[in-house]
Amino acid sequence: MPAGVSVLICCYNSAGRLPATLKHLSAQQVPVDLSWEIIVVDNASDDNTAALASQLWKDLGKADINFTILTEPKAGKNNALHTGIAAAAYDYILICDDDNWLSDDYVSKAFHRMHINPAIGAAGGRGVAVSDGDLPAWFTQYQHGYAVGGQNSVTGDISKKGYLWGAGMVFRKQLYYKTYLDFPSFLTGPNGDTLARGEDVEFCLRILLAGHTLFYDEALTYKHYIPPGRLTEEYRDKLFKGYDYEKKILDLYTRQIKINSLPWFSRQQLLLCSISRYILSGLSAKWKSSFESDIIYLIAGYQLSTASHEVKKIRKLNLQLAATTNAKHV
Repeated sequence: MPAGVSVLICCYNSAGRLPATLKHLSAQQVPVDLSWEIIVVDNASDDNTAALASQLWKDLGKADINFTILTEPKAGKNNALHTGIAAAAYDYILICDDDNWLSDDYVSKAFHRMHINPAIGAAGGRGVAVSDGDLPAWFTQYQHGYAVGGQNSVTGDISKKGYLWGAGMVFRKQLYYKTYLDFPSFLTGPNGDTLARGEDVEFCLRILLAGHTLFYDEALTYKHYIPPGRLTEEYRDKLFKGYDYEKKILDLYTRQIKINSLPWFSRQQLLLCSISRYILSGLSAKWKSSFESDIIYLIAGYQLSTASHEVKKIRKLNLQLAATTNAKHV
């Protein structure tokens, strides 16, 4: 896979947001020896997004930058991601949402950060909110939900946090295929007007399962344009509303990662304790049989009760990734 950056913009009815986003991309200061491209994926839009994107780029006069427009008719951000990544020519995929205005050195710095450290599976930066008017008084308290602010206090490894924002994330194309080829995502991300967004976290957790790290680089900066309609308390509350299925899935990944981090002896201790708690769960409300059953299956593959297909797939994915990682060290 050639070294370079494929900037991917997944669009759903993005006609009103693309002009500023593409203008900032056209201003990227990229070294002449760094290959890069832009891929726009029109994800079931009905507002002429694709045609507008083509005309906008033509008007910007950047014919020297490879600019591709694709169509993904099946709604859902993950579907658009799969389509764009499959077409990407370069090793590093940079996600630029349709309302992200990347700083003019973002592409080059993202490439450098990933290229100098092969252990990094994905890296992300710092967002700055911009809108048509003043931000509401409550915004700072909730800004992380809008992918705004710093993702850590300093530049460095944030694997323990467990996730990066999808906005401005750069990751390795081959790692994406490694973690998704045989195991499609459980979470599909935003679909039309829904705000489900657990797909970004799911991917980060798969990166950790594969033995790579997550990195925050405060030198990677972008502006996130937030229209007034997304700064109402009603929208904010909808954005922060929990989705039970997302929580269930992400919790299973987190448990598997924690189990993987334990020494062999500690894993066996946990297994024995979970078996004991499972047995006692019928006598005390202190323990939940379903929780203990999941832990037992993730550790050892024992089914003391029927394991959900999600638990089975996450354990199978974990074993496959572990086998691949171990094979590289033989």
